[in-house]
Amino acid sequence: MKVTEKPLHITINESSASDWKKNLSEFPHSLFLSCEWILSLQSEHYEPVFIDFLEDEKVVAKLSAIVNKRNSLKGRQLYSFAAPALKHPDEQILNRCLDALRRYAIQKRYTRIIFSSYDQQHQLRCKLSGYYTTQRSEYIVSFNDSSDIHFSKGFKKNAGKAVKSGASFHTSTKEEHLNELFRLIDSTQTYRKKKYGSDYDPYYLRGLTDDSLKKIMASGLGVIYYTETEDKKIHCAQLNVEHNGQAYGLLMGSDPEAYQNGHPSFIDKGVIEKLKGLNYQYYNPGGNTSDNGGAGLEKYKASMGAEKREFYGATTNFLVYPQKLLNPLLKAGRRLPSTEEGFIGLLKKLI
Repeated sequence: MKVTEKPLHITINESSASDWKKNLSEFPHSLFLSCEWILSLQSEHYEPVFIDFLEDEKVVAKLSAIVNKRNSLKGRQLYSFAAPALKHPDEQILNRCLDALRRYAIQKRYTRIIFSSYDQQHQLRCKLSGYYTTQRSEYIVSFNDSSDIHFSKGFKKNAGKAVKSGASFHTSTKEEHLNELFRLIDSTQTYRKKKYGSDYDPYYLRGLTDDSLKKIMASGLGVIYYTETEDKKIHCAQLNVEHNGQAYGLLMGSDPEAYQNGHPSFIDKGVIEKLKGLNYQYYNPGGNTSDNGGAGLEKYKASMGAEKREFYGATTNFLVYPQKLLNPLLKAGRRLPSTEEGFIGLLKKLI
């Protein structure tokens, strides 16, 4: 009779960034798991962690994360921007890795595990007891075939308005243009608050600050695209994270003239055409916002030829005491409406 061997136990090895990245190219991974990204977020508030998942001494998955150093209420949480990177999509391996990760977190006294799904390279869903699945959408412009990208008539019309207004398309890796982006992000905040009646956080990713963005630019991951009119004024700018054929639209800022004359469409059109010409795999203009502008943003991304895809992250309850005492609040919070406004929004941020 044939005996089926039980799968070997997955163990975790924590290593330095330089050692961890040596075989990273073998594992399709989110841009936000790269060493350059994680190290750029290192600060007095966050420390980086680089993890290999091993089975029979062979690496089967890889994960990078940041651990918050200072939060007396929530403790030291382990946060990753995407699920573990796998050589091949395999739900069983993913779940076994996450089981090992939970044991590791308890041993290290990390209070909680949270991982999102930014630029995630698989659409697997965690089906492991003790984890709670989260779901979000991203919009992918794929360059995997030789066919032309389908721009909607409205998208092309808006991009054409920018050309008629005298705008030109430029690329930069200089800090001076990052400072222009900061200025334009402030302008966008004012515009969105006036139009939709609510604030939004442009630095929507954990650990993202002006300083970390400067580090991202210095690491070589960041590229600025911007529009300039004949009077040498910059009206719209976008920061992309780009590496090894992958591109993610991280931040965009626009002034009133840019909105009026279609500069955001002009930039996205220029980015798509440039990246396709450089044989990139895809351009990911990101997910959606939770405010009233979300529906319009989804329509806009579809107009540039992006395909909507669902991705999955997961969270745990608090894993160690005394934070485990907060788990009833955490469970109640999951039943609350999805909002960042008012008392409910404040409560969800606390837990």
